[in-house]
Amino acid sequence: MTTRRTAWPLLAVALLPLAAHASFGGTPCRADVGCHFLFWGVMLGAIGGLPTACVAFALLHLGFRNDARARANQAILGGLAGLVAFEASAFVAALMASWERNPWLGLFASLAGFAVLSALYARSSPRDAPPDA
Repeated sequence: MTTRRTAWPLLAVALLPLAAHASFGGTPCRADVGCHFLFWGVMLGAIGGLPTACVAFALLHLGFRNDARARANQAILGGLAGLVAFEASAFVAALMASWERNPWLGLFASLAGFAVLSALYARSSPRDAPPDA
């Protein structure tokens, strides 16, 4: 029992430098966007970025929904918008990391921009159906 308790701090001390290096965009390739996108788009997205963005955008669409729009459709559309927004923002973060800039700034700034556009769309009134000819 005591070996398990002493192993956790040793494991944390060993993994802390690796986690700190990875959190600031430290990948083995410096100027390769594809390599950085593996971290920002795939690994960070699978850990929690994609589900969080999908739920946040679904709630955003429900909160700013125009009364003429259906609730269920807006929730589904918001979830899909969150998926697209996170992956596009992950690409912006990978691009900024390859330029040796702050990737977190790119990720959150582009997510905020997508959130504003998404809220404006959800708030807009739906178009009328074209008349049958």
